[in-house]
Amino acid sequence: MVWGKPRDDGPTWPRGDEDSTQAPQTLREGRGPRGALEVAGRVESLWLGCGAPDVQTGGATSGALAVRGWTTSFLGVGVVGYVQRDDTAPLEDPDRRDPWRVLARTPVSFN
Repeated sequence: MVWGKPRDDGPTWPRGDEDSTQAPQTLREGRGPRGALEVAGRVESLWLGCGAPDVQTGGATSGALAVRGWTTSFLGVGVVGYVQRDDTAPLEDPDRRDPWRVLARTPVSFN
């Protein structure tokens, strides 16, 4: 969490400063604005055919970076980007070894 309270276990909605009587302070003052901001990253690697005679050697390495923001008690926004590097191009598209995608979301809480 960049700012806001960390999420508890389970499907909870993170919150920022719950005291609505005080004006939000800046990050420089040690606290962020109301709401919450979460940044997450992930890297994975898959190796195939390591000593198995019937499996073609190869694999893929992939990574993801996500930024999620909870702006109010019921609305959030999120953007995540994925990139992958295949050791061997797929048969269907032999020129493509570096697929990537970006996904934007707007979660809504009905609690």
